[in-house]
Amino acid sequence: MTVVYIYVALAAYNTEMLTVPLSSVETVVDGAGKLAEIDAKGRLKGSRNRERKVQADGRLRWREIWSEGTDAVMDIPLAGVCEVLYGEGREEEGEYIDDY
Repeated sequence: MTVVYIYVALAAYNTEMLTVPLSSVETVVDGAGKLAEIDAKGRLKGSRNRERKVQADGRLRWREIWSEGTDAVMDIPLAGVCEVLYGEGREEEGEYIDDY
């Protein structure tokens, strides 16, 4: 019973004291955070020697951009996330492999 009391007390303390309200700026970016910016050519802003991540038709190659290592916070557009998860190279709905 003591363990349950301690668990509930710590959870309540965390919710009331340590959780930052949503109206606070710190919920968007922390104090040490920097925003990573990718330009229209698919390069990280400020990097001149990096390879461009653009296809021949001008579209960005999301499979290479999403895993780009930075020391920053990087948001990927929802369309890019969907393309990485469900795009080319994924199995069609009727093409399941049975292991039986």
